[in-house]
Amino acid sequence: FQAEDGIRDVERSRGLGDVYKRQTQRLEVQTTMPEPKARVLVVEDDESMQDFLSTFLEQEGYQVEWAAHGGIAKEMLEAQHYDVVITDIIMPEVDGVEVLDYVKQNHPETGVIIMTGRSSVRQAVDLIRRGADDYFKLVDLWVNSLLRAAGHQAQPQK
Repeated sequence: FQAEDGIRDVERSRGLGDVYKRQTQRLEVQTTMPEPKARVLVVEDDESMQDFLSTFLEQEGYQVEWAAHGGIAKEMLEAQHYDVVITDIIMPEVDGVEVLDYVKQNHPETGVIIMTGRSSVRQAVDLIRRGADDYFKLVDLWVNSLLRAAGHQAQPQK
């Protein structure tokens, strides 16, 4: 009871006006945040890549969720709407090609972007024909991210 009494004493000393003011400020911050550009589901089994992609996309204003493989992605797609699915090709259990086919059959309004560490022109053409909206190599993403970061650092500081 002593700890609880101490907390009550602190709350009383601050006054209800201060508590109301802080709560109101928190609400203002929450309500003034911009709407996300889109809801994105990242399907990637590599945790470091999940972190990288999530951070990159969130900084650009997207709402991001991720799944460790295609089986989890299918469950998430049934539970919620996503505007875009970004999926790796090579994953355990259910791979990115199966994710692409599943999305195009069950959620045709959802865009699908394929990413891969290993690519070939033949594979890219096949995936685009299957319905992928875009296809890129992971090295391209790393280079673009590096250039973007360098551009931010090169800008004069105010």
